[in-house]
Amino acid sequence: MKDGLGPSALGLLALRATRTRGEDQRPRTSIMQSILQDVRYAVRSLLKQPGFTIVAIITLALGIGANTAIFSVVNSVLLRPLPFPQADQLIKVALVNTRLGEDDGVLGVADFLDWRDQNHVFQDLAVFTDSWFSITGDGEPVRVRGAWVTAGFFSTLKAQPLLGRTFVPGDDVKDGPPLVILSHGLWQQRFNSDPQIVNRVVTLNGKSRTIVGVMPPSFSFPPESERSLPGEVELWVVHPLERTQHRGPYYLNGIARLKPGATLEQARSELTNISLSIKQANPLTNADTILAARSLKESMVGNVQRLLFVLLGGVAFVLLIASVNVANLSLSRAARRAPEIAIRRALGAGQGRIIRQLLTESLLLAGAGAIAGVSLAWWGMDVLLAIGSSNLPRLDEVKIDKSVLAFTTVISVLSGLLFGLFPAWQASRVKVNDSLKEARAGGEGRGWRRTRSLLVVTEVALSIVLLAGAGLMLNSFLRLRRVSPGFAPENILTTEIDLSGARYEEPKQMNSFYEQLIERVSHLPGVEAVGVGMSLPPNLLSISDTFTIDGVPVTSGVTDPSVPLLGVSSGYFSALGVPLLAGRNFADTDRLDAPPVVIINETFARRYFPNQNAIGRRLKIGGPERPNNQWMQIVGVSGDVKYGGLETAPEPAFYQPYQQIPWNNSYLVLRARSDPRQLASAVRNAAWSIDKELPVANLKTMEELLSESVARPRFRTFAFLVLGLLALVLAVTGIYAVMSYLVTQRTREFGIRVALGAQRSSVLRLVIRQGMSLALIGVVIGLIAAWALMRLMTSLLYGIESRDPLTFASITILLLAVALVACWLPAHRATKVDPLKALRYE
Repeated sequence: MKDGLGPSALGLLALRATRTRGEDQRPRTSIMQSILQDVRYAVRSLLKQPGFTIVAIITLALGIGANTAIFSVVNSVLLRPLPFPQADQLIKVALVNTRLGEDDGVLGVADFLDWRDQNHVFQDLAVFTDSWFSITGDGEPVRVRGAWVTAGFFSTLKAQPLLGRTFVPGDDVKDGPPLVILSHGLWQQRFNSDPQIVNRVVTLNGKSRTIVGVMPPSFSFPPESERSLPGEVELWVVHPLERTQHRGPYYLNGIARLKPGATLEQARSELTNISLSIKQANPLTNADTILAARSLKESMVGNVQRLLFVLLGGVAFVLLIASVNVANLSLSRAARRAPEIAIRRALGAGQGRIIRQLLTESLLLAGAGAIAGVSLAWWGMDVLLAIGSSNLPRLDEVKIDKSVLAFTTVISVLSGLLFGLFPAWQASRVKVNDSLKEARAGGEGRGWRRTRSLLVVTEVALSIVLLAGAGLMLNSFLRLRRVSPGFAPENILTTEIDLSGARYEEPKQMNSFYEQLIERVSHLPGVEAVGVGMSLPPNLLSISDTFTIDGVPVTSGVTDPSVPLLGVSSGYFSALGVPLLAGRNFADTDRLDAPPVVIINETFARRYFPNQNAIGRRLKIGGPERPNNQWMQIVGVSGDVKYGGLETAPEPAFYQPYQQIPWNNSYLVLRARSDPRQLASAVRNAAWSIDKELPVANLKTMEELLSESVARPRFRTFAFLVLGLLALVLAVTGIYAVMSYLVTQRTREFGIRVALGAQRSSVLRLVIRQGMSLALIGVVIGLIAAWALMRLMTSLLYGIESRDPLTFASITILLLAVALVACWLPAHRATKVDPLKALRYE
């Protein structure tokens, strides 16, 4: 008898059950001894079925590992406090435009000074902005990310130095001492951890500054973000403050610490009052702007909060699918053990005792899955951080700590109960006579089959939800990559040029350098066109400002929005491949002493000069608050170029000749005839031939810049594709396992059908129909759930609706196709059944 119960098997089961009953009847046996007995028996039972055990552990490891990895990111980014004392008292303050619906922004110096002078709620406040700094002398010139900060910066954060001191009140006054504080990393790498570094002089941007302190390795602020420069901050330079006659430009970030007992609502109320007084004094520039406050943590992580919680929900679905998969395997295993359990019940084992024993096995599986899952999470986190966007805040703080391990323990126990409780309860309810009859007949009860079918439907439904999310993310990302940036990105090389220091204090000095650089690079072999610009697409915008159009009256009570202001050379448009739609390009004669001219982009012309010829009209930077600004004549209209990111709509922008708007930090852009990377060394040497101490940084192709600009969408797309793939594999595995078990259980039935004349094709259709009917039911339920849940992803998508019919249809076809394969394999095996062998099966 194959898989049946012979006399010897029944005897062994009876003996085992008798022992179990004896154990149950010994009142002197302690609870701990009883638990240890359950554990020993569970280990023996699992080791006897290594195939089931290994598959279950791997399945659980995938689900638990994914949850551990994503929760470690959520915990570090969203749940853990900022690494500053009393971090909940830290506030971000910004000037926002209420008419445009902004929720974040920057400040001007005038805004900060008005806020500081009228403040009663904050005990410390400061502003900062990140910038590039060139370090010369003491070795090869290097370029590092730093920050301009006011005197209250470190006291606001309650940050203490490792060496020396931080900035103190009075350091940021006009004509104050030029001071700098180093990061721990820069102190080690550039200055060899010199313990006498305090009061040493370093040359930054060509200017001597005195080092007054070194921060500890744990301090890093401001963090790298979507709007900031890349890399960690290496130094902090004191920012001198001087009250100006105009409100702009706007480039500062405000932070503050609440006084003890003060609340965020009180801060917002006071900032509203300050905003009203600023508006009354400056109705032309601050008509619809307001100082807004929110917690510093929210300002840092608020824009990724939805993404991370959606990812956490996604991995929770993966764990549910894994648990359902293991529950299905456990049901099949429990069904095969039904005769054993029935005999144990007949010999006196109670229902609770049976459930406890089977739950012990499930919890052991969950524990092994958790150990394997944490190991996978260690590896998975490295992959996640490697492909993750460098713009995700606090990514360097991600680690598996006690909180993450506690979370893993909890979900492992819950998972063990989830996939173990129902099979254990189902197995404990077996009726002795029915179970033995079914075992001798080689079958199983309807309850087992219904339960397994329900689990398959659940698994498919959960998988459809995850596949819908993955499909939407992939569709969104592909659409984003197809967006035209407004120029031809092929064969373009870019590099940053920083002309800070005493050698370039005068505009003529800066212009002379750029002219020489353009001349030398343009003569390099393989260069088609070359130009310079203060900003670079698709998202490296340096400055925006307001403007006034000659002859257009200023609307009372409305603040004009800031638009990109771009200083470029005449070759900039040719190097990028930006078309000139009307008028002329800049000429060599458009110099500092020539009449000021400007080129506007297509969106600017369409919005502010509808159905008009913009050529010859005039505009100027700023509004009535800057009456002395010169009028600039519009001489051309260019195509739109995106400077705010590929996902943003084209916005009005205007260009000025770089000679008429000197700027010490610009980008060199060259178009090559072939691979532009071959010109990198030549470009660097051309710059150094003019100034050997000039750092030439970030030599990159335009394709690399475009790829970096979509790092965050790529990160979330990759994460959802992994989750969708896991869900698909687990769902298909579940369908295949159930159908394979069904074929095994019905082998005798299929043999009889064939012996009585049934066509093998009819057996094939029978099995496939049963499996696909479960898949179809799961798909319908999953589509309904996805239709309701996908709206949570609306803000994460570009160019596609969260309920895109094409995406839903595609993932449905995909899952049904692989489900058909999963059903066909065991169904094909069923058609190969030999009737004679099947009749002797029992």
